[in-house]
Amino acid sequence: MASLNYDPYTGDGVSIDPHLPSTDNLGGTLKEDEGPVPDPQSMPCANDQNTVNYCVAAQGRTSPSMVISIDFNSGDPYVYGLTTTNSGLDSGDISLTDNGNGDTSIEWPASSFPVVNGVLPHGLTMNDSSIVIERTYADPIANGVRVKTQNGSGTGLDCMFTLTIQGQ
Repeated sequence: MASLNYDPYTGDGVSIDPHLPSTDNLGGTLKEDEGPVPDPQSMPCANDQNTVNYCVAAQGRTSPSMVISIDFNSGDPYVYGLTTTNSGLDSGDISLTDNGNGDTSIEWPASSFPVVNGVLPHGLTMNDSSIVIERTYADPIANGVRVKTQNGSGTGLDCMFTLTIQGQ
């Protein structure tokens, strides 16, 4: 089984969409030692590589595709921090829309990540201790997420937050 010549998180830009890495993408897990079995204490063996491939694929399934922090300057949202699996994506590629107090849409170019089926339940973190937020919502939109933050009476309030996007 051949290894990939493209980044699975971004696809090949032509016919292969972004996807999470699988053991097949990593060369498979059916490697076998040729000839005498290597000494498992001092020599690498096929089973070592098979185990590494299983572990890397599992990490790819469970790690975030993007972690983004949003803060506000006089009510205008801006990207405060960005970490992503897509090496070609930076904060300038992220589109932020202020839909009103406590209501922000975050969008990115299509095919930037594996398909997003939603935000992990623990994927939205409030980072502003000076504001009491009692209700938070993170709803998927086309190529993005709409985040709403409200106080106990349902009034929208802008406050710094961090969002974790998980590929599916």
